[in-house]
Amino acid sequence: FDEWGSIVEEASVERFEQKLLDYLNESAIPCVIVALDGDTIAGVVQLKFHEMSIYTDKEHWIGGVYVDKPYRGKQLASRLVTEAERLASTFGVTKLYLQTEHPEGGLY
Repeated sequence: FDEWGSIVEEASVERFEQKLLDYLNESAIPCVIVALDGDTIAGVVQLKFHEMSIYTDKEHWIGGVYVDKPYRGKQLASRLVTEAERLASTFGVTKLYLQTEHPEGGLY
């Protein structure tokens, strides 16, 4: 929420928490992959379905990649994206699109 709450319409901690809870599953998209360091969340990535309404023909998306500051610079985001690709493949997904707030580059 601290990272993206300011750019999401009608954002609240409760709405973010509910969306993440809705994504906690292992058998379908949408889902979230969580990297843990013990009980601490180190990073996350989301597999999303029809995430951007302006692209109705694009079904499956990677987005919501976040790595907490102490874990940055250790290739965790890349490993999370690779795991998202692997998981999507197990669901039969052959093409993933990217949602990013920095289309000029960055992680992708």
